[in-house]
Amino acid sequence: MTAEAPNLLDLLHDDPSPLNVDHVTAITAAILVVGETTPGGRISPNEVRALLRRTHGFLPAPQRIGPTYRALVKAGQIVRDGWEISDDVEGGNRGRMVPSYRLVEVTA
Repeated sequence: MTAEAPNLLDLLHDDPSPLNVDHVTAITAAILVVGETTPGGRISPNEVRALLRRTHGFLPAPQRIGPTYRALVKAGQIVRDGWEISDDVEGGNRGRMVPSYRLVEVTA
């Protein structure tokens, strides 16, 4: 039996360089804040990008944002919850359908 090849998105997310760790931390925080402050725990990628710009003054590369969503899905913290139209001009995705997410409810 052969081992499964690593996923490129996982490798990008797990890059241990300080800049990547800082970006992943900021992206993760923004995703969770949007989910915690939106009715139903809904996470809009448009709102996450806006929050990152407001709080950090920059927008990390899409190659960092997508893998962070993937890691949170794999960890069971968020789930895909539909689609919306992207307003992302900088990343070149404006007008495209992108997934939206929702926080997973944690029961005590």
